[in-house]
Amino acid sequence: MSLRAQIDQQLSPLKQQIALWWQARNLRERWILAVGGTLVVIVFAYIGLWEPLVKQRSALQQELIELRETHVWMKQAAATIRARSSHSGNLPATDDRSLIGLVDRSTRNAGLGEQLNRVQPDGDYGVQIWFERVAFDRLITWLDNLERTSGARVSALQVEATDASGLVDVRLNLEMPQ
Repeated sequence: MSLRAQIDQQLSPLKQQIALWWQARNLRERWILAVGGTLVVIVFAYIGLWEPLVKQRSALQQELIELRETHVWMKQAAATIRARSSHSGNLPATDDRSLIGLVDRSTRNAGLGEQLNRVQPDGDYGVQIWFERVAFDRLITWLDNLERTSGARVSALQVEATDASGLVDVRLNLEMPQ
């Protein structure tokens, strides 16, 4: 026996009770119940289907407006970046963040954060940096990357050998181009 046949068999007594109940109503009551039932179905369809669709459409329209505003801002920012990078020659565009912050972030990203001992400002465009027991090869790679990405250049460098092979103590001055 199929599932549909089983369901029909179980609902058959209920269908008979509903049919008897409906036939016991006079014509006026049937008409009122039919119109009321239709109105209930319409109201539920409106509340359950139409209204959420309208709200979703409104939300999507608002999101579209916001995305268009973001797109305009991005185009303006890209133009500003292109203009700044064209004025700085071959150097990459730098942001307004401090050189100390740049050194801190880049040393951590390069895995040199543990060896960084001290950083202090040196004039308007420079910093003094002290490293202890830093791998010389990693330090040189970091300095090269820093110069390529931000334009910062080493203006003074003092390197002292340590008892461990490949590790050095370093004091250096970095300067940003003016």
